Parts: sequence; structure tokens; C-alpha cells
Amino acid sequence: CAAHILSKVWPMGATLELVNAINWWAKSDNKLDALDHDFLSIKINKDCDSFQMAGGHFSAFNPSSIQTQFHIGVLQAFNKVVVEMLPLVNLSLPPKISALVDGVRTSSGLIFWKCKEKIWESALTDTCVGDGGDNRPKVYLDVVAAQKPVVEGRFDNKARLSLFGQLYRQLVNKGNDLFKIAVHQRAYRAVYVGMRSTDAGGPYRDSIEKISKEIMSTVLPLFCKCPNARIGMG
Repeated sequence: CAAHILSKVWPMGATLELVNAINWWAKSDNKLDALDHDFLSIKINKDCDSFQMAGGHFSAFNPSSIQTQFHIGVLQAFNKVVVEMLPLVNLSLPPKISALVDGVRTSSGLIFWKCKEKIWESALTDTCVGDGGDNRPKVYLDVVAAQKPVVEGRFDNKARLSLFGQLYRQLVNKGNDLFKIAVHQRAYRAVYVGMRSTDAGGPYRDSIEKISKEIMSTVLPLFCKCPNARIGMG
């Protein structure tokens, strides 16, 4: 498949980071689509934020500018074929039923975001349930209590104090459809205990941000740091 062939030319990690950089270029420069531009006009800066946040595969490979532009051209040609083929691919098929579908899944990291965006948005729209309005359940969140394990430097093993735990305990029996909402809609209405908050969108967004940080912190024993994070690299 394409992923196997390209890995013979470049390390796959470097190729995936280049694809991310192309996606970053298309977004930051407000380009409509990387496929609409000549591959020579897609200039990727090796110091761009995409590479700074990556795993260092591209930097370690250290290709020349000519090698990079040629590889962009190969990726662009591959994506043009994919765009024409995707409408014919049934991605709902289980693995090992269709070699074509399995190949697309294996090569998903090589496909530009713009090529996948319409499929992604269509899937989200087709699976939306409800309107995300006032009928959404209220979730009472105690921000002060959530700070206790942080201050004391311990795990919230029973998920009772953290905002994640409070949210989970109140929504665990509500069903998955609660989160099948459209863009700019709320899965729940956040009420901050003792703060007289009215959720017109602000408390909801704030709770999502705080909970996301909790999940990746040492407060919750859900994830462990990778080797690079443990030594502060990358």
C-alpha cells in the first residue's frame, strides 16, 4: 500500500510529521486546499510550530529542501488519487473484508485533512442527536473541592473530587447520545457550585478546558507520561 511504499523512501515518522506540517500550512496561511496549489509553492519551514510540537522524526531525518519539495509532490499526487477514490470506499466495513478499505485505513495518516474534512463533518452531522438547548442536563461542579487533591498532591483514585469525577458520576447513566451534538452546542449545562454562574456557554467551555487539563495531569491516574515527557524532552 501507499504507506509501505513511502516508508521505503522516507521514515514513516518523518512523512507523517510532514503531512501535519502541510495541514498546518494550509490552515495558518488560510489556503483552501493543499491540492489546489503547485507542490513547489507549498513552502514548509523546518522551524514551524508543527515540527516544534512533533516527535522529532523529521528533524532527525533532516531532508534537504529539494527532497522535502519532491516528497510533498508525491504526497499531493497520492492525495489527488485518494480524493477521487474515497466516495467509492465503504469505511463502515470491518477489517479484512476489503483490501481497498484496509489500505485507506492504513494510509489515513498520509491523507491531508482537507481530503477527510467533508467525510468527518458529514459523519458528525448524520449522528447528531438533540439540539443541545435548555433540555440538556445540569451538572453541578464544585471547583473548590476539585482543587483539594491538587493542593495535597494526591490522586483522585475514586473520582469523587476532581471535575472529571464529578462530571462522570452525574452523567454516567445518561447514555452516549448526550455527546452527539452539533458544533457550538453543549452536551450539558455547567453550574459552578457557590459561584452563582449562569451557563450561557462560558462555564461549559471553561469546564471542558479544566477537565481536559485534569485528565492529562497527575490528579487522575488515567494516563502515564511517555519516556520523553518523563525527562522533559519534546
